Amino acid sequence: MPAISVTLNGNLIAKVSTGNLNILSVRVSGDILADTFATIDFSGGRYEPDSESKHLIWLNEQVLQPNDQIEVSLHEQGETSLIGKTIEELYPEPPQAHDESITPEEIFSELSQRKAVRSGFRFEIVTPTGEVLNSRTNPGDYCFGFTTIWNGKNPDRAKTWLTSNTLERIALRENGSDHARLTLQLGQSIFLRVCA
Repeated sequence: MPAISVTLNGNLIAKVSTGNLNILSVRVSGDILADTFATIDFSGGRYEPDSESKHLIWLNEQVLQPNDQIEVSLHEQGETSLIGKTIEELYPEPPQAHDESITPEEIFSELSQRKAVRSGFRFEIVTPTGEVLNSRTNPGDYCFGFTTIWNGKNPDRAKTWLTSNTLERIALRENGSDHARLTLQLGQSIFLRVCA
């Protein structure tokens, strides 16, 4: 069975066999307001419309530092290196109730008034063919997301994309800016370095 691995600065931090799963997702994200520079998440499971679904998390908001290098690889086969956890296992305490009186508009307004911790992000991507792509968030962008998704309907490849977005466009539920869209084939890797 194919497997996806994630390395951080050359060290393996997670490998997951697709096994009986039908979705795997690796996501690196960050925003200009958070004290944490960026994080990486690795999750997936088996999602069936007519039966009980299973969602597991292997990496949960693992903190990244500026200039860390992430490698995402799609292997022809491999074994899972660590046990995935359910949301209930990660967060055994019931979530705190949200204040229903606060509207999404008020939340976005409050966020837009906060002082930014950083002006933006720069990216270096090494594609599966070895091409080096350099990009940066646009002026006014609030956040970025670098996502790799493997879908069991196309087990021999995974889709990868890098986008950024403003608070205003998120509030309007509009798509952000595309910085890269790539396909990862079996036996290939993609590298991402995020800088301040």
